[in-house]
Amino acid sequence: MTDTVTHDDKQLSLERQKAKHQKNAPTPSSQWATGEATFGEVSFSVKNRLVDIEPLKSWAIQNLPREHPLRKLLVAERSKLTPQEYLAKLECWLCLLRK
Repeated sequence: MTDTVTHDDKQLSLERQKAKHQKNAPTPSSQWATGEATFGEVSFSVKNRLVDIEPLKSWAIQNLPREHPLRKLLVAERSKLTPQEYLAKLECWLCLLRK
């Protein structure tokens, strides 16, 4: 008995590989399970319980005018904040961004 590979067999194999790859792709829930997650420009680490706003600071430097109050505020801010500090400041930052 000889093994023959048909087009359908190849297609099925490709679909299985694709499904396996998608299954192993990081998802928000798997990122939380490992203690690391990224939301847009801000990363959060459960292990250290700090929010890294360095990417947000870089964005502000690249995209906001030098005299913009939000840019000045973010540049002066520490790069790592506790989640509570981050959430407390976020509303203020959004208000400044809208001006």
